[in-house]
Amino acid sequence: MTQLGCARILALPSTSLGEFDVASATSLVERLIADTRHSFWVSDIQVTHPLFADSLPHIQGHNQLTDRYLLALAAAHDGVLATFDRSLGSGLPADSPLLQHLDVIPA
Repeated sequence: MTQLGCARILALPSTSLGEFDVASATSLVERLIADTRHSFWVSDIQVTHPLFADSLPHIQGHNQLTDRYLLALAAAHDGVLATFDRSLGSGLPADSPLLQHLDVIPA
């Protein structure tokens, strides 16, 4: 789902300024997947997993659920969630263990 979501966001004219259509965005995602630094993680944590469950009181709205889950998944795999979304970590306390697994890429 995240790979499709990445292609979807890249194909948005407002994101890519028309540089990508669906086919070229999907092709770029394929190249990213082929990069040796890429790892695929199965969605193998439950909503009861402490990394996710402990962050629930800090979620500010329903639209943060998926992003928070992906961040907890990255943390559970000792990885990093890279995003352009500057608000993804908003609401988390400064000492949250999830924040060390978040890399906000400047747009």
